[in-house]
Amino acid sequence: MFMTIKNEAVVEIIEKKSRFIGHAFIVENEDQIEQYLLKVRKDNLKANHNCYAYLLENGLQKFSDDGEPGSTAGRPIFDVISGNELKNVLIIVTRYFGGTLLGTGGLVRAYSRAAKEVIVKSGLIKKVEIKLMCVACSYAEYGKVEYLLKSNNYVIRDSIFTDSVEIWVEVNLLERENFKKFLIDQTNNSVTLIEGATEMISIDL
Repeated sequence: MFMTIKNEAVVEIIEKKSRFIGHAFIVENEDQIEQYLLKVRKDNLKANHNCYAYLLENGLQKFSDDGEPGSTAGRPIFDVISGNELKNVLIIVTRYFGGTLLGTGGLVRAYSRAAKEVIVKSGLIKKVEIKLMCVACSYAEYGKVEYLLKSNNYVIRDSIFTDSVEIWVEVNLLERENFKKFLIDQTNNSVTLIEGATEMISIDL
């Protein structure tokens, strides 16, 4: 389970006539990161800096000041990503210099603000790995089983009615053994449980 951004987004802020354009991207590997970096650089050929930071689910991380004074741009962007506990996120902040020096403190604040605002605009989701579980029961038990599932906030993906009833349920992968025990206890072991596919789903925050 991890949190990430919901959508790509762009924001722009102005600090003492300098334009700071924040870009947020959902990424899963270094190839995607390089493609987005090339695109932003190509779209902003006259920009003075394209500073960035990223953090992936596998722990891969990097930040770049791209010519700004050390630790005034890339690191503040990275701190915003990690401070929000986000993964699989690339944030690039493009700067068009406006003629007035901001100083190290001013740069840190500007790059941090651009990163924060683009994350807010992107929205957040939680990525959760689930196991699809099939609960097979008789028609006589269907009402009770459905009530047990819904009253305990389990998401029913589908119900298939043939000679018996198959109820497909989304279960957090880490909780599937507890799920099995719960249903066996509540139904006196009268249902059949079958494990299906494992999926990664998104939940809005």
